[in-house]
Amino acid sequence: MALYPPVTSVCQPKLLLDHDGSISSSNANVTVVSGVVLSLPSRVVAAVVTANYKLDYTSKTVNLDLDGGVWLDKERKPGSKTGVKVIYLGSAASTGVTAQGEARLTHPAFGKDFFVKGNVAVLKSRTQLLDASWEIDLFSKNKQVSVTATVTRADIRSGQRVDAEVAINSVGQNLAILLKNHGEITSQSLDVSSFLHYKDVKNVPRQVGASLTFNSRALNFKV
Repeated sequence: MALYPPVTSVCQPKLLLDHDGSISSSNANVTVVSGVVLSLPSRVVAAVVTANYKLDYTSKTVNLDLDGGVWLDKERKPGSKTGVKVIYLGSAASTGVTAQGEARLTHPAFGKDFFVKGNVAVLKSRTQLLDASWEIDLFSKNKQVSVTATVTRADIRSGQRVDAEVAINSVGQNLAILLKNHGEITSQSLDVSSFLHYKDVKNVPRQVGASLTFNSRALNFKV
């Protein structure tokens, strides 16, 4: 009589890795394709990523294009793919640095694409330090959120003035928020303030903030 039960064969998971790449000598153009396949007893899980990277030294631009896909059951449900798409374009010039990009997530079960895209310009001019905008769609249909941010400066008598604003708006979500910051500094005074404008649950405009004024004669602080 056998002391131990007979050993039966067991299906072991299999992991396959694949990688391919190409480099172009014209500027710096790189394309990389990578994939992972995990074979399980009940399904085949797979992921593929294609990345294209280009650096143009002449125009001082960077371009990145990333495209990926994930399948939780590639053999039986090849159409049930979660897609990821990332696009980025940046440039540098005497007028400043600019960047624009987009990230997108897709799946047949979502019924829509989820995405974030935006544009950013830094040091666009001597007076315009920041000019940025984003569009966010991570919720149900017709409920996109837009975000804008600006920072400007100006020369004033014996000093500098800086103004910054951040706005968040969404018609579908009844959202309207504005943050305003102001600062002035001279050889004789300091004036800073920050106020948040918004609407409460009853859609009534509200404001909260504080200001500080300081000079050789007085110090005032208000909330």
